[in-house]
Amino acid sequence: MRRLPRFVLHLLWWLTLPLFGLTIPLGLVAKRRALKLPEAPGERHGIQGGFPADVAEAPACLLMIGESPVAGVGVSEFQESIAARVASHLSKISGAPVRWEAIGRNGIRIGQLVKTLREQALPAFDWVIWLGGVNDTTGLTSLAAWRRQLSELGRLVSESGPGRPLFCPVPPLHQFIGIPQPLRFQLGLRASMLDIELARVCRQNGWQKLKLDIPSAASLLAADGYHPSASGADRLGLMIAQAVLEPGPSPDQAIPEG
Repeated sequence: MRRLPRFVLHLLWWLTLPLFGLTIPLGLVAKRRALKLPEAPGERHGIQGGFPADVAEAPACLLMIGESPVAGVGVSEFQESIAARVASHLSKISGAPVRWEAIGRNGIRIGQLVKTLREQALPAFDWVIWLGGVNDTTGLTSLAAWRRQLSELGRLVSESGPGRPLFCPVPPLHQFIGIPQPLRFQLGLRASMLDIELARVCRQNGWQKLKLDIPSAASLLAADGYHPSASGADRLGLMIAQAVLEPGPSPDQAIPEG
């Protein structure tokens, strides 16, 4: 679905839009019956890799921001969360310690995240990775608002320190088995539309949209069929860490608005 041209996705979206009158009630019933998983307990910060005795400099710093997976929903403890697993794999691949922190909340949209980050002083991080888009997909955030809020988030991160913002793709909702069909297909269309706009915003600003070859989501999901399991978080964490360490676009490659 992600490989369909932009105009095809928009056409399919508008053709299926009248079905929302039937599919939304089904989705609401499924949501009420779905397994409710809590945010994982534990510290939302730490150091992966320790401090080697022969390394005097400070470790690299990772901040992960976003929705429920960043808040640890789907795993039993925060050390199993995506943020902790990304830091662990970054440390293993680079051979150096990584200090990490996570700012996430179940149900948050990108506009609310921007507001949250504005209300606190962000320290300087080497990597700031955003993972989200599910709540803006299910909440039917307009494409114009989505682009504007992505830009606001990217600028806010860029102004906080030397590290450039890194954006994960919008998750493939058409693979979320916890969502009933045909609503799952419709939301998958919408997620793909948001993902295309995310790529556009990143190109225009010279930011990096991580390339993740995500396998079938069913193999990565927790018991609710919606959030990553511990094994899924570890696998995604490895893919994210590998993508982060790949060279991204330089700021002078930004495409101007127009």
